[in-house]
Amino acid sequence: MYHSMSTPDHAEGDSSEQSTKELRYEHPSGWLYLMKDSSEGLHLIIDTLLSASDREFTKSELAEAAGVSRHTVRAHLGTLLEHGIVQAVANGKRYQLNLDSPVTQEIFELNSAINAVGAGHVTIESDTGTVVDE
Repeated sequence: MYHSMSTPDHAEGDSSEQSTKELRYEHPSGWLYLMKDSSEGLHLIIDTLLSASDREFTKSELAEAAGVSRHTVRAHLGTLLEHGIVQAVANGKRYQLNLDSPVTQEIFELNSAINAVGAGHVTIESDTGTVVDE
C-alpha cells in the first residue's frame, strides 16, 4: 500500500542528498503511487478500460486494446486490483472495470471534468486555475 506524501522538511534521514523527486517517490501520494509507472502503459490500460467500461478482457485482449504488451498488463494488474479499479471475473480469467469502486468513480469524475474543459463546456482562468464560466 502507499504512504502519505511527506515534504522534504518531514522526511526521515538526510534530505540534502535526495532530490525532491526522490523524496516524492519515497513518500508518494495516492495519485503518484497509482501513476508512478504511467510511462510504462498504465495510463493506456486505464484509458482503454474507461472507454470500454462494460467489457470484460483477458490479459491478452486488454493488452491488444490498449496497445501495450501482455507483460505490461501483467505488471500493472496487481495495482489495478489492489485499488479496486479492476475486478477479476470468470474465475480470474477475465478482468473488467469495477464500476462500484470509489476509486473508479473518482477516475470517471476526473475524466469528465477534463473532457468538459477540453470541449469548452467549462472555462478555466489560466493564471489562477479557477472556473470562470460553466
